[in-house]
Amino acid sequence: MAIFRAETKHICRSKKHNVVAAAAYRAGQKLTDTNKFNPDATTHDYSKKHGVLASDIILPTSLIDQDFTIDRQTLWSSVEQSETTTRSVKGSRLKQKSRLAREWLLSLPSELSDDENKELTREFTTKLVNDLGVIADYSIHKPTPFDIKPKKFVGDDEKRTPLPPDERNVHAHIMFTTRKVTLDEDAKLSFGDKADSERSELWRQQQGLCNGGDY
Repeated sequence: MAIFRAETKHICRSKKHNVVAAAAYRAGQKLTDTNKFNPDATTHDYSKKHGVLASDIILPTSLIDQDFTIDRQTLWSSVEQSETTTRSVKGSRLKQKSRLAREWLLSLPSELSDDENKELTREFTTKLVNDLGVIADYSIHKPTPFDIKPKKFVGDDEKRTPLPPDERNVHAHIMFTTRKVTLDEDAKLSFGDKADSERSELWRQQQGLCNGGDY
């Protein structure tokens, strides 16, 4: 039996996170932050990463019905650039405390087949995407055996070969946009209000919703 694990956390600028880098790492791809307001924007290359079983973008039904599609590069670069402010005397700049994405980290049953775990992840992700009106990006990691070079520990002349990764550690990283998404008059993606899951406890109480922890 898989050990239960369901964690949620934010990818946010206050912790020096970059959501394009986060997406590239989880999907094992090479992505470039094209945000013109970020002086440190660069390319993040994780294309040599092992163990990415599957990854995909999940859209809410409202966008699918309008024949909208988007790739990972465009999605997360758009998120980075959307979290800027024009209220600075110096012009547009990054919002330094923006929450760029909410990530769920879920353990998956190693007893299920790869296809069953893919279906399970898609079902979970699609449910939240439609409930919240956001876009999600999931990547399933399944450790795979690969050549492991012996490590030489400090203060020890003997070379030791570390243990291979545990193949039972199948898990999903699911990144959700923190803002609701719509299409503008030109059929371009627009980020609007914060999703209900990102709202304050006072707001949730006023709307008759359960508190964030219970949700």
